[in-house]
Amino acid sequence: MFQTILIWTEATFTFAFLILALACTYPFKKNRFPAYAVTIFWILLFTAVYKPLEIYTGSFYVYLAVVFIFAFLFTFLFQKQGLFAKTAFIIAYICSIVFIKSSLLPLLSATHQTLDGELTAAGHAIFYTALAMCTLFFSSHPLIFQPQLPQKYICLMTLSPFAIAVLAQMYISFARQNDSNLFFSVAMPLCILCIILINYYLNYLIISTFENVLETNSFNQKLQLQIDNMNRSSAIISQIRQEKHELRNNYFYIQSLVKRKNYEELEKYLDTELEYRFNTMEEFQTGNVMLDHLLTQKVSEAREQQIHVITDILLISKISIKDNDLCAVLMNLLDNAIDASKAEIEKDIHITLSVVKNYLNIQVKNKCSYDVLKENKTLKTTKNDKDNHGLGLKIIHSIVDKYNGIFKASMENGYFVVHIMLELNDM
Repeated sequence: MFQTILIWTEATFTFAFLILALACTYPFKKNRFPAYAVTIFWILLFTAVYKPLEIYTGSFYVYLAVVFIFAFLFTFLFQKQGLFAKTAFIIAYICSIVFIKSSLLPLLSATHQTLDGELTAAGHAIFYTALAMCTLFFSSHPLIFQPQLPQKYICLMTLSPFAIAVLAQMYISFARQNDSNLFFSVAMPLCILCIILINYYLNYLIISTFENVLETNSFNQKLQLQIDNMNRSSAIISQIRQEKHELRNNYFYIQSLVKRKNYEELEKYLDTELEYRFNTMEEFQTGNVMLDHLLTQKVSEAREQQIHVITDILLISKISIKDNDLCAVLMNLLDNAIDASKAEIEKDIHITLSVVKNYLNIQVKNKCSYDVLKENKTLKTTKNDKDNHGLGLKIIHSIVDKYNGIFKASMENGYFVVHIMLELNDM
């Protein structure tokens, strides 16, 4: 009786391990039902659907197909993260199940731990222990494909589980002709299982390394911003000293014009020289110190290059976007706009910052005499140092994804426009 129960529930428990691995690896979407309730319901639904099929067909391939479909639907309907990564996770885990059992069956048969081709209680205990270890391994090394990950990486990581699945099919067909060889029957599936796990772990390392590179570059940009702020503060101190000296000279010059009653020259002087000085000393007061420094610095850089800058900034005092993320996005956008404007006859940049409902709206547009998107659809850097300069757009995309945002690049009336919206959690 107990042996019958073990055999009858094996498919359900095996599927449950896969679902638990997914539940422990990827976060759930917002749902009115708790995660554990959804997980239990899905396992029971799988059992209700598969058990009649098992009685009708008894095919192992049907079982694998149903397991894949139910696991795929579970992660698609209830979990976050990219579908490619979760699909690779599911296929790798299913292949692991196949080869764990393929290696255990002949070994346990030789030690009399099977009965009529089925695992005994001790055999099931060993099998479920192996699945638990497999679940721990997979859940400890989640695959999360970043949108900034190069396309060739994503293709290879997504296709590799399919290649392993083909290898699994070849093994199963070949093993049926060599089932009398105990060493082959045990060693071959173990080797393929190792290939699956090593391949999965290498994919995990590649993704983790890429994430670390993005974080490091984001940190370096923040550090560079702080250094630029310090340099600007030092430059401001020097400028104040110079302005103090020039102000004294201006005072004496204005005083001399007043004494000579040369009001026409005085008016001309006030309208040209002093107005120009005040315009070049523009400061920003958004309520965010780092943002104020960044805008002041970049606008000054642009005007030094004879670039006309128009700003439209309307922000609330506090927003949920981290300072370093906001400044990293703006610094990359403004650097790109300034670099692009240097080659233009009409040098013109518009900067817009505002809050629209529960989103931070960022728009930077620069005058452009040609259609950027026609000549460079993927917006790849055209600079010689592609490794460093190409990361700017990747950092922007990673921050946009972090805040469930939107990135759009377009050409509008002779301007290259980048429009970004970042979700504000506290609105």
